Amino acid sequence: MIVGLSSISGLLLGACSTGFGVSALPSQLLHRRQEIRCTDATFSTVNIEAPGLPAASISVKVDTTDPGGLLGRWKIENPNAAEVCNVKVTVVPEGSDNPISFAVYLPAADSSDADTKWNQRFLTVGNGLFDGGIQYNSMFQYLTHGFASMSTNTGHEGEGAAGAAAMNTENKQKDWSWRAMAYSVPMAKNLVSVYYDQTAKSSFYAGCSTGGRQGLRQLEFDPQSFNGALIGAPAWDTTNILPWVTFLQTLTALTPQQIQLIESQMITAQCFDAGTGAARWVRAPVKCKKTFDDLNLWSGMACNATNPPAGCFEDINQAKNFVKDDLEIQGTNFRHAGYDLSAVRFWQSYIGASLKDVAAAVRRVILNGAPDWGDDGGQGYYASLTAWADQPDMKPQVNPRALGAFGGKMILYNGLRDGLLPAGGTFGFYQQVPNKDSIRYYEIPGMEHCANLAAPTQIPWYIGGVGLVPFGTNSLPYIPKNSPFNQGTDALSMLVTWAEGGDEPRDLTAVGLNAQRQAATQETVSSITERK
Repeated sequence: MIVGLSSISGLLLGACSTGFGVSALPSQLLHRRQEIRCTDATFSTVNIEAPGLPAASISVKVDTTDPGGLLGRWKIENPNAAEVCNVKVTVVPEGSDNPISFAVYLPAADSSDADTKWNQRFLTVGNGLFDGGIQYNSMFQYLTHGFASMSTNTGHEGEGAAGAAAMNTENKQKDWSWRAMAYSVPMAKNLVSVYYDQTAKSSFYAGCSTGGRQGLRQLEFDPQSFNGALIGAPAWDTTNILPWVTFLQTLTALTPQQIQLIESQMITAQCFDAGTGAARWVRAPVKCKKTFDDLNLWSGMACNATNPPAGCFEDINQAKNFVKDDLEIQGTNFRHAGYDLSAVRFWQSYIGASLKDVAAAVRRVILNGAPDWGDDGGQGYYASLTAWADQPDMKPQVNPRALGAFGGKMILYNGLRDGLLPAGGTFGFYQQVPNKDSIRYYEIPGMEHCANLAAPTQIPWYIGGVGLVPFGTNSLPYIPKNSPFNQGTDALSMLVTWAEGGDEPRDLTAVGLNAQRQAATQETVSSITERK
């Protein structure tokens, strides 16, 4: 084992051990004992083994830099909050030249603040897209609820196109696909045990998009990894989802007038259930799409004397392509659900230059210069992607039927306003999972892709999953404990109760948040077994 040497953490990065009553220690002495515990020496016995994987070298260091200034600002906003020990670990698997990093936030177990001290649980958070880097914001979100939280950098750094471009070796691609999580989860659990002198009573996962895929892939690799998993809009089927995302780049963005025209037809079809204006939402997306077809409302959007050029469709297939369920690439079919009409305002969120740059980086770097989509209608791209993903030690995609060995509980969800990964694709995953008694699926009417692009928003969307962004330049990504939302009906609270032997979840609460991160609106969402 390689153990680095660093100074004892400062005032903002304390630590703790169990076995002492809070009332028996003055706060200064308690804080000093936490400082002594949060040192590199404490972690010198961390187990470097990851079951089923080759050995690895490991470096464990207490990180006193406070990335993003999250812990310092947290202490200012909440002076009585539990002290936090921030530990960073670097792992180099045997046979690989690529270091994997992960970090763990460890809240004090014997803090006087019952809300923020360690709740005896461990939680792993996921990443997004091809992004590398430790997700401190997501870790922090769950730290404030008492979880010891962990994130991996997936073996590289960078976001967006830079993240995809950084995956320029086979080892980096394997680490992103599955290996970084496979090493990080068991090592982080052992680190938690060493720090608290006891194992966590239960372990959880929260991730969305690529983060959802990561969690599912880890459960496929080791079904005992988590007692409960909160999975949003998972990018689970790489060889279908990546072509779908690339196909989006060939579509022309809708004009505001065209969006308004589609929404006016949605009103005719009685699609909207609640809300007004841009804040309307739909609860029955399949019925909405069917009514469109039954009433032939598509034809009413073609250009004619009553529809001005900017607000109509010269080729109505431009709109239909967004909602088409299957795509054929020169005789090759791949299945991916089309958009729900309820996501019409967000279809083109992913047709812009930034996602085109990501798709180009994937083609150029990861697929070693595969043919451009436009060269042959996507056939060469699709073949290159399939060959890459099917390599025996790559396998980024998840086999839903293989999750039958998972003995824990799962809450699966997707936003009905999702403009990247449509809810129908996640429902398709749910249909194939064998142990449905242990999984609940929810479609969140007000949620876009994993979150909402603009926060705060009055549209009910937040359910306790990852994706809670800071509001304003100085605020932090967490929900205050005095919020009406924190009453046990969010998805994570319900998952914890269910996984630890309590009642199974039924209805959960989605909330719209105001600038103070309080619940301004709310919507009750029921689990479904069929789309309506």
